[in-house]
Amino acid sequence: MSSSLLPEHPAVDRVGYEIVLRGVLGPVLLSAFPEMRAARLEASTVLSARVPDDRDILRIVGLLTAHGAEVECVRRAGQVHSTDG
Repeated sequence: MSSSLLPEHPAVDRVGYEIVLRGVLGPVLLSAFPEMRAARLEASTVLSARVPDDRDILRIVGLLTAHGAEVECVRRAGQVHSTDG
């Protein structure tokens, strides 16, 4: 059994995403997403991952916000989707 919060989907095409979060995430929250790369940019954190479909990225965003992270935007394949109304 994997300790990852990302579901395992063998042989499934994955879509690349970036999640931009306000502030810097601590090591505990970052460790919950070992498959995601994290980069710090000034006062933001950018998480990058490849997931099988949109439901997975929505679940990840939900987990992040449930733990107090503030999502600024989610990018998919060159598109930008702001979380502001």
